[in-house]
Amino acid sequence: MIYKLVVVLLLSISVMGCTTNTSNSQLVTVATKYNGLHERKHRKQIQGLIGVSPTRYPWCGYFAAAVVKKAGKTPPKNYPRARAWMKYGKAVKKSDIRKGDIIVLGNHVAIVTRVEGKRIHHISGNYSNKVGYGVYNLSRIEAIRR
Repeated sequence: MIYKLVVVLLLSISVMGCTTNTSNSQLVTVATKYNGLHERKHRKQIQGLIGVSPTRYPWCGYFAAAVVKKAGKTPPKNYPRARAWMKYGKAVKKSDIRKGDIIVLGNHVAIVTRVEGKRIHHISGNYSNKVGYGVYNLSRIEAIRR
């Protein structure tokens, strides 16, 4: 009887952990739907998503906020500023970075899509004036949030 209870508890904990990871991965799923949208060619579509003109404002923070909201989470206060994302969720060690984490570097915020050693693949808004994929070296990342 006790053995069955322990197994059920362990399975519950395991499932809860998977839910958190799935929730993180959901950010990637949502962001990917907008991949390739260019701030000039698709201005109206991006503006409808983020609420401001992408040709008039730096919009990576707006894009991250829109993705986070669509995933059912709450963006940080002052989310248009990339550095405000340093207060989003909980801090994550560089050694623990994974898909779906939010990364901040300089004045840019992005969502991790894949980790390959020290190469961190991401998707973000206002990356070469569009929603797009890129790669950063882990050493350039100033904050990782989950």
